Amino acid sequence: MRRAKGKITRKKSGGGGYESIWIYVPSKIAKDSSFPFSNKEDVNIEVIDDTLVISRRDELFDIIERYGIENATIPKLLQKKALENKDRPFLLFKDESFSYQEIHSNSNRIAHGLLNIIKKLKLRRPKISVMLPNCPEYIFCWFGIIKTGSVYVAVNTYYRGQLLEYILLNSDTEILILDYEYFEQFREIYDKITKIKAIILRNAPIDFDFKEKYVDFKEIFTSNERNPKIIVKHWHSMEINYTSGTTGKPKGVLYRNHFVLTGINIGKELVDIGLNQAHLIYCPLPLYQLSAQYWAILPAMFYNASVLITEKFDPSTFWDDIKQYHPTGLLYFGMYLSDLLNQPPRDNNRTHSIKWAFGSGASINIWEKFERRFNIPIFEIWTLAEAIGITINKLGSKGGKLGSIGKSVSGYELNIVDPQGNTLPPGPNSVGEIISRCRLPISWDYYKLTEENLKNEGKNRWIPTGDYGYRDNDGYVYFIGNKSNLINKNGETIFANRIENIVNTHPDILESAAFGIPSEERLDEEIKLCVVLKEGSNLSHEGLYNFLIQNMAFFMVPRYIEYKQQLPRSSNLMIQKFALKKEWESNKTKKSTWDAQIKDLIQLKKEDNKLEVFD
Repeated sequence: MRRAKGKITRKKSGGGGYESIWIYVPSKIAKDSSFPFSNKEDVNIEVIDDTLVISRRDELFDIIERYGIENATIPKLLQKKALENKDRPFLLFKDESFSYQEIHSNSNRIAHGLLNIIKKLKLRRPKISVMLPNCPEYIFCWFGIIKTGSVYVAVNTYYRGQLLEYILLNSDTEILILDYEYFEQFREIYDKITKIKAIILRNAPIDFDFKEKYVDFKEIFTSNERNPKIIVKHWHSMEINYTSGTTGKPKGVLYRNHFVLTGINIGKELVDIGLNQAHLIYCPLPLYQLSAQYWAILPAMFYNASVLITEKFDPSTFWDDIKQYHPTGLLYFGMYLSDLLNQPPRDNNRTHSIKWAFGSGASINIWEKFERRFNIPIFEIWTLAEAIGITINKLGSKGGKLGSIGKSVSGYELNIVDPQGNTLPPGPNSVGEIISRCRLPISWDYYKLTEENLKNEGKNRWIPTGDYGYRDNDGYVYFIGNKSNLINKNGETIFANRIENIVNTHPDILESAAFGIPSEERLDEEIKLCVVLKEGSNLSHEGLYNFLIQNMAFFMVPRYIEYKQQLPRSSNLMIQKFALKKEWESNKTKKSTWDAQIKDLIQLKKEDNKLEVFD
C-alpha cells in the first residue's frame, strides 16, 4: 500500500460564483502502475463511515442510472415490459403459454381480488404467504401481492408441523394463499396460527365448505385487468424469503422493491454467456426459491427472454421436455446434474437445444462428467440467501476455470481474509473467509432479527459470509466450504467437502456427507461419514474404508461410516448436517454406524439403549 499527502481545494469559477472542488493526488501515487484511474475517467464518489471512497464506475451503474432507481419496482417493471413486448411469450408451463401482457394483466386480476379482501379485513400492507406448487398462478400471485403494496412471503411446500408454524408466525402472515395439496399440512397447525385472517384455497374439492376464514381462490382471480391505484415505491418492503435452515432455524430475509435490480445484474452476466430475447430458460427449481425468482424469471424479463417452469425437476422426463420445448439455457442445483448423470443414456443426450447451464452446487467431479456426457458448458454461480455477494464463472472449464465460482458480478466486491481480517494472497494454500460488499443502491435486512442486521456488517460495509475459499492469480474464487462444515481433528482443520469430493469418486457411491462429532478420547472431533449407495451396490463398510485410506490423507479418513437410504435436505437441496449430528447425539443412528476401530457396527451400552427407547 502506498500513502502520500493529497489536498482538497475549493475554487470559485465564473461570474455566478459557482464553486468546484478539486482533489489533488500526489504524482508518486498517480504515476504508480497500480493507480486504477485514467485521465478524465468517470468515477463513483461516496462517503462511507466518514471515509471518502472513489471507485471505478462500471456498466451496471450506467444501466441502473438509465433505468432509474425510482422505476425499480415490480409494478413498473411489469407495465414497462408489457408495453415493450406485448404478445411475446414470457412464461411456458405444460401446454400453456403466457405473453408479457398476460403476465401483467393476470397479476392485476389477482391484485384487485386481494385488495377486496384487504379492504374487507381492514388490513394495511399485510404479509401474504404463498404455499402453491409450481404453476403460472404462483407467479400471478407473487406479482399481484406486490402490486397491492403488501409483502410477499415464500413458503417452502415441504414444511409442516412446527417449522411451518414458525414461518407463518415469524413472518406475521395475515393472509395465506394455499393449494389444497397442502391443506392437511396446514390443518395440523390451524389452531395455532391465530394471526391469519383469511386462507385463500386453490383447487379445493367441489363440496368444500368455505366458511370462517376460507376463501375460494376463484374469488381473487377477478376480471379487472387495470393497474391497481396503489403507490409502490422502490424502498417499500417487497418480500420475506426464509433461509434454507441448513445450519438451524430459518431466518427471514427482507427485500425491498429495488432488489429487482438484481434481475438486471444477473441478466447482464447471462447475456455475456449467450442469453438473448430469442432464448428460453428451463427452470425446474421450486418457485419459492430465491434462485428461481432472481436467477431466471427477473433476468429473463429484463432482457426480454422467456422462461419454462415445470412442476418439479424430474430426471426421467427431463430430456422429453428438452425435445418438446427446445430451451436454450438450464438453471440447475448441483443435485439435478447428479440425478441426470444417474439416468440411462438417451438418444438426445448430446444432440439437443441447450447451449449453457448455470446454477450452484456443481462439484468438480460432477462438473466434468456432466460436460463430457451432455456437451453442455457449466457456468457456476455463488451467493447466499441474503445476496450479500454474487459471483459467476463465465469462463468455465473451457477457459481453464473448472471448479471455480468465478468473480464478483458488477456492483459487488469480494475479498478473502484470514481470521484477523488481512487479505490473503492467491493460491490453494491461502484458504480464508469470503467477505463481500455491495455497491448497488439496494438494501436488505433480516425480518425481526435486528441483532443480526446485515450479517454483522464489518468495517467499511464488508460482510463476513461464513463461506471459505481461495483465489487464483486471475482473481477467480474456488469455494471450499462453509464454516459449519469445518472439522477439527488432531490439530488439523478439515473442510468436509474435501472428504466428500474424494468419497463421491467411488463408482458405487451416489452421494455422501462428512461431519465432525465429539471424540470420547480427545478434546476435538472424530469424523463421521454418511453414504447413500447406488442401487444394486454391495460395497461393504470395510471395502469403502480401504478405498478411503488409499485415496486421502490419513488424518482425513472418517472413523465412522453409516449407510443411509437418503440424506436430509433443505429447500435448496443442501444436505442438513445438523440433522445428521442430532441423530448421532440422540443415539438414533449409532447401531447402524460402522466403527473403523472395531471393524464392526457399534454395540450400544444398556444406558444408550434406554436413551434410544426414550427418544
